[in-house]
Amino acid sequence: MRSMADGEGVVFDLGVLMADGFIESFLQLKQNFSRIDFEVSVCKKLPELKDPADDPDYELPEPEEAQPKEDQ
Repeated sequence: MRSMADGEGVVFDLGVLMADGFIESFLQLKQNFSRIDFEVSVCKKLPELKDPADDPDYELPEPEEAQPKEDQ
């Protein structure tokens, strides 16, 4: 998840097969809970994003440690 450069929202990745289901679930939640005050949509074009170094809310993921392979 990354913040948009204009500060108007965030962008995150979903697989193509998951996007429709995610949006459908969001719309059902929004119908049932009036406290949801944001929108979700699929980007037609990726917006300009904040540089993670300039975004205090962005945390770099921890690198995964290489696990030794077991002999078979």
